[in-house]
Amino acid sequence: MELLDFAGPQSAFYEALQGMDDSYELKIVGFDRSIVQCEAGLQFIPSTSMDDICACHTLIIPGGKGARSLSITPSQLESLNRLMLNSERVATICTGAYLIARTGLPDNTTIATHWAFTSDLQSQYPALNVEREKLFVQHGKYWSSAGVTSGIDLTLRLIEIDYGVGLAHHVAKHLVVYSK
Repeated sequence: MELLDFAGPQSAFYEALQGMDDSYELKIVGFDRSIVQCEAGLQFIPSTSMDDICACHTLIIPGGKGARSLSITPSQLESLNRLMLNSERVATICTGAYLIARTGLPDNTTIATHWAFTSDLQSQYPALNVEREKLFVQHGKYWSSAGVTSGIDLTLRLIEIDYGVGLAHHVAKHLVVYSK
């Protein structure tokens, strides 16, 4: 996966937790508990697997080469789909949109991805509406961002919805990012 797709939202939610105790409980969920290597070389071990968790409030799916890879098995996609169905919100960062598209999103769902992949994603999933201009979009419980640092923008919006503009601005200030 792309390191910033993972680290940006993780850091924003962590800073929200520092600003407001008990605001979020962070878990790193993998298809299993095997080591995951980011494209930049950093490795981590998920704290739980998709089969060990039945639901979550907000599921964040990072992008990267792995998200676009056909090496993800039908069984893994089934586990992801189950978790998505049982989650209140599902958000993708960058090409994480490919993963949720492969799970069979409802027709006409609007999703965003990195500008370099919008045409390909639209071609592979013509029943979806691929946003080409916005940093992030929401369609029902599905949120998606255009990529990398726009994942932080999306996360700041989720924090604002959950706990208000004050906490979102606190997080943005701490991360030294622009918040609008």
